[in-house]
Amino acid sequence: MKRKYTCDDFCKVVDYLLENVPEMSIHTDIICGFPGETTDDWKQTVDLVRKYEFPALHISQFYPRPGTPAAKMKRVNTKEVKRRSREMTEVFSSYETHSKKNGKIYKVLATEIAKDKKHYVAHNKSYDQILVPMRKDLLGQTFEVKIVGTGKFHLFGEVLERTVESGKNPTPLAKGVPSGVNKDWKKPSPKWEEERKKSKRKLRKLTQSDRATFAEEKSGDSGAGGEDHQGPAKSLIIAVIIALIAALYIRITTAQAAADARF
Repeated sequence: MKRKYTCDDFCKVVDYLLENVPEMSIHTDIICGFPGETTDDWKQTVDLVRKYEFPALHISQFYPRPGTPAAKMKRVNTKEVKRRSREMTEVFSSYETHSKKNGKIYKVLATEIAKDKKHYVAHNKSYDQILVPMRKDLLGQTFEVKIVGTGKFHLFGEVLERTVESGKNPTPLAKGVPSGVNKDWKKPSPKWEEERKKSKRKLRKLTQSDRATFAEEKSGDSGAGGEDHQGPAKSLIIAVIIALIAALYIRITTAQAAADARF
């Protein structure tokens, strides 16, 4: 893969970070079956994961991207690639890294709603996902939690009420409200929304038209060889620029109107 480092180099960096940065959270990617990967190479990869027990591991099977040197290399047997992928998944599922954090106290920032729609997701300095009660006074706030439960990918935090300072941080903006404007900001008028939709429809039509034109030129000039087909691309770029300028103009005029109304 033309990496400029070895496995030993990787281990030295990881060992140093784990030793000098308390509770450092290190994630990595594993590509199963890269061309030229031997049985011994794979064994070393598995041993590396078992050694460090990464809390998050992104596992993928090699896919030849057209135009890359790897696409021309001899590939590992497809069945073997799938077997290695299953093996790595099993290794990753065999350990749990968060249990040692049970009972610890962390300062966290609640940033979003969890997938279960029952908790907020908060993060500590290690970027662990810590689920906390879904209370309005917590979102966007920093506070301390005590870990009372752990899972494979997340922890459960009990909020330490003495550390919650409601109103200290600004109230999170509602969805769709841009930052940097005053409290009098209002949603774009129906006219603005209609203009935006029209611009999108025009852009979509231009894109479809350009595709059809390009297909016709390509089929008609297949024997000409080397003829330039940049016309559709140029018109698409121009259409995008026009749409952006129109949207920006409407946004500026709307903001100006709101500012005039204030004064």
